Amino acid sequence: MDDKKLEVRLELLKDSYERLPTSLNTSHILKEIENPKSASQMISAQKKNINWQRVTAWIVSAAAILVFGLIGASFQVEKPSSIATQLENIDGEGKVQLADASQEFINRLKNNYSKEREKRREMLHLTEEEFSELPYIQQTDALYIRYTEESSFSLYYSVPSFSDSESLNIRYDELIHSLYLPSEMIQEVKSKGQKVSDEDTAEFFNAYSSKVKELREYFGKKDKMTDEQLAALKKENLFQSSEETKIKYKMNEEQLSVLKNILAPSFVGYNYILEKEPFTYGGELTYSLNDSVAILMHLDMLLGNSSDLYIDKSLLKLYYTEIFYAVVKGTKEKPVFISGAVNKEYQDIWKDIVSESNSSNIFILLNPIVNEFENSGWTNSDSWDALDYGDIDDSLRYW
Repeated sequence: MDDKKLEVRLELLKDSYERLPTSLNTSHILKEIENPKSASQMISAQKKNINWQRVTAWIVSAAAILVFGLIGASFQVEKPSSIATQLENIDGEGKVQLADASQEFINRLKNNYSKEREKRREMLHLTEEEFSELPYIQQTDALYIRYTEESSFSLYYSVPSFSDSESLNIRYDELIHSLYLPSEMIQEVKSKGQKVSDEDTAEFFNAYSSKVKELREYFGKKDKMTDEQLAALKKENLFQSSEETKIKYKMNEEQLSVLKNILAPSFVGYNYILEKEPFTYGGELTYSLNDSVAILMHLDMLLGNSSDLYIDKSLLKLYYTEIFYAVVKGTKEKPVFISGAVNKEYQDIWKDIVSESNSSNIFILLNPIVNEFENSGWTNSDSWDALDYGDIDDSLRYW
């Protein structure tokens, strides 16, 4: 056996050994060694002229047999056939011979991935260099390389069931779907026409919104866009804007109407936030006070009823805190107090919020403030003075 082949065998052996659960209480053994009583017993035994060198050799041999026996058992328990098959099929170069399904998977990717990738690049009218800057393309390219690189040993760890054609077909579809533009994702959902569960809706929106945000951010940084690029963005529900964000997202009504009947109700709520963000900029509200309150009420309902499977849920909590704080504590451009009393606009809005949200998180935080201000002629509230971002964050921890 050459050095390379031996090295790979030892690596496999090490991999199995590391997964082997141990029941050996080493701390107990050390305590026994340090125990004076145990030590005296050993000394006493030595006085009986026992050949301890031979006994020690026997113990070490027995322990070695036991350890290798357990390792052998772990091979059979954890991977009854795959590890053994690999050991038998390691060639002289230290590579594992791939199953037919794995080789077919690799060949299929090599034949089709570049074509599918190029198709999406052309749809966005980007150069290869520009297209490669998109984060989701970088991630998908990295996974493609991981699956198709020359090291078949690496493929084994990348694809757990690497000889299972069904699992590999799923991975192939997932990789190609990772290249899809947002418009293609919508079209796929529409073409299936089947009602989608809450879990699958969250999974769809996580991938969909992530791509929308990346395209919005990337094209928003461009100083100039071609007419072809603007037309391509329109298909992705992205439009040029004179506002700070430069590119705005807005799903067309026909698509939204269809998706409402297919996806779980939470999709509409999250899509609404995706369309409206951002809500603050430099500590100021980006919408009017009334519109900001409407968004806050929407978030209050959405966060209390949506699944934790949505990746954006933590982001929505941050939006909630920022909007609530600005609506209640005011901003530099729109302060709460005028001539020592609460601005009439804030008074009316706070009272409306409390009356319309008497069972919500907003009510719990705002009601004491309104009561205290009303009792003081709208000049003082200890609860208002004490309110900070941490109080709002704490109120959201169970959502």
